[in-house]
Formats: sequence, C-alpha cells, structure tokens
Amino acid sequence: MADRTGRTATHAAVNIACPGPLPPKEMGIILGIAVPRDALLVWLMLVPILLRLTGRADWWLPRWLHRLVTDVRFGH
Repeated sequence: MADRTGRTATHAAVNIACPGPLPPKEMGIILGIAVPRDALLVWLMLVPILLRLTGRADWWLPRWLHRLVTDVRFGH
C-alpha cells in the first residue's frame, strides 16, 4: 500500500511543480486529489505521530539559532 500511495503522491507533486502541457481541467483534478490527500496523510497522521515519538526534542532550539530568533512574549 505504501508503495502505491508514495508513487501517486510523487506524481502529484511533480505535476504541481512543473505542470507542462496539462489542460486546466486535468490540473484541477490533480490538485483536487493531491491537496486533501496531503492534508489527511501528512498533517493529520504523520506529523502528530512524529511529534509523539520524538517528545520534547521537537521543541529543542540550538543556541546559535535562539540568538537569531526574536523572543516573543505575551503578557496579560
């Protein structure tokens, strides 16, 4: 199953990145399938799973990068 979905997602990504001579109707169908599939598979399944597996390491920020990022605080 992963092989079939991976191939389909790769083809959709290639079609989105370099559309070439695709008719607009076909491009709309491709986008109509690729965007919800990306939302469901990646953002609703894979990202939460990876966040759960890596735990607090997700929020680790290197010291050199912490100096470059603005510190934003919200007060009441």
